[in-house]
Amino acid sequence: MVCGAESAIFGQPEAGLGLIPGAGGVQHLARLLGRARALEVMLSADDYEAELAERYGWINRALPATALDDFVRSLAHRIAGLPAGGRVMVKERVNALALAPPDDFRRDSDLFGQGVRDPEAQKRIRLYSVSSCCAPVSPCLQQVPCSHSCQASPGQ
Repeated sequence: MVCGAESAIFGQPEAGLGLIPGAGGVQHLARLLGRARALEVMLSADDYEAELAERYGWINRALPATALDDFVRSLAHRIAGLPAGGRVMVKERVNALALAPPDDFRRDSDLFGQGVRDPEAQKRIRLYSVSSCCAPVSPCLQQVPCSHSCQASPGQ
């Protein structure tokens, strides 16, 4: 389960770096969002506001930042108060139906590992890490110097 503040921004920048999402992102998003929206999210390398992420099914709830902690705490206490056997069975069955087989995760991990070794991807990753300190939208796709205190320039 994922909850986010209404001010949160979600994104999958990997395509902008010439990579696929690592850590099971492909399987996770395809199952959560469906094929069309997963492709949109992963191939656009764009930023998504929490309200849209909630509508897409990426997160369970987008809440005001001031209400987030109380909501999560209350939900956790409610779940913890239910019989353990039922919680375990529900989670096992949902995982069996909703999670990809381990070989799919391994395959994507291998593809991600191959991708990050590519010299062009490494250049994009360096640019992204320099510009992401302050660029608000898809910095992997922008090639502009940082205008904030770090004074970073692309390619540094």
